[in-house]
Amino acid sequence: MIRTVKTLPVIAALAVSACSPDASLSPDDLPEDLFQSGPEANEATPPYGINLYPDTKVISAMLDGITMLVEVNATSDELEAFYRSEFERLGYDVVERSENGDQVSLRSNGTGRRQGDLTIAINRMEGAPNRYILVFGKMFDSHTSQ
Repeated sequence: MIRTVKTLPVIAALAVSACSPDASLSPDDLPEDLFQSGPEANEATPPYGINLYPDTKVISAMLDGITMLVEVNATSDELEAFYRSEFERLGYDVVERSENGDQVSLRSNGTGRRQGDLTIAINRMEGAPNRYILVFGKMFDSHTSQ
């Protein structure tokens, strides 16, 4: 399956609108297999072999874990360090870091047999210091069909 960078803004917009306290889009507005919440969300995991930060509670998940609203007793810096090490464990080198307010994004390139990029956006929710929106992505070049 080929994923492109164009899908990330759509996924992020859906996540923010579905998870924000004043959301106009509710889980009932989404197809059943698109959104997980409650006990079902506790079983959600990030895609691409990435592990969740230890003791993370998943509040909701969209698109098979690509976007997750989580509650965790960790700082943004601790989450960033953990997911940086997860990328490295999977054979990806972090090549770019960006920060915008309460959001930190990492982009990594595959090394060796790993092709494409893994990305994560870590967005701390305003007014909820232990709640984060995590958006995971994987992009392939046009010659890769993983």
